Amino acid sequence: MTVDLPGQGLLPMEGKVFRHDMDVPLRAVVDYAIRRKDVDPARLAAYGYSGGGGFVPQAAMNDKRIRAIAMNSGVMDAYLLFSTMPATRATQEEMDSWTSFHTNIVKAICWRWGVSMDKPSDLVRANKDFTFDPEKITVPALLIVGEGEIKSQEVQRQQAVIMRGLSNPMKKMVITPAEEGAANHCIMENRSLVGQVLFDWLDEVFR
Repeated sequence: MTVDLPGQGLLPMEGKVFRHDMDVPLRAVVDYAIRRKDVDPARLAAYGYSGGGGFVPQAAMNDKRIRAIAMNSGVMDAYLLFSTMPATRATQEEMDSWTSFHTNIVKAICWRWGVSMDKPSDLVRANKDFTFDPEKITVPALLIVGEGEIKSQEVQRQQAVIMRGLSNPMKKMVITPAEEGAANHCIMENRSLVGQVLFDWLDEVFR
């Protein structure tokens, strides 16, 4: 089951932007899922990519009905991540030099967070309280990170802290290789590889 949470899809048009307590709408998703006859509550997993790499573990921290989680990649502290992003630190001169594609991607991210589309630096402030505590997650957990993305020192640091904090022995981190076209954020360029890693791991967890 796939869902648009606040900030995703076209929901920002309704004023529903990303929020720091994303475990609240995810709890409603779980409420719906476990009412379905075709869902086994004992094998309910949640997978999130990009911002979902923070939303999903936050939900698992607060909702024990989620039995396993996967993140691509893990976002333990979005404030620190956004603080290191070139787009949030760019001068006006640098922003003026961006391609229209780059500009519109940054504007779309601002739109989803409910900040001015012409002021990406505000994304840092908007993510101030977007965190989760890996030590409070007790279920099996998978981290999927592209080889190119983990070159970021902050991404690398957060994955290491998450892995150390997770208490369940069924925890795993997979770095997908650039040579297989799986290097970038969310690994959108090779979704089939992500699916293979994710579902092979879930088969192992729920066997």
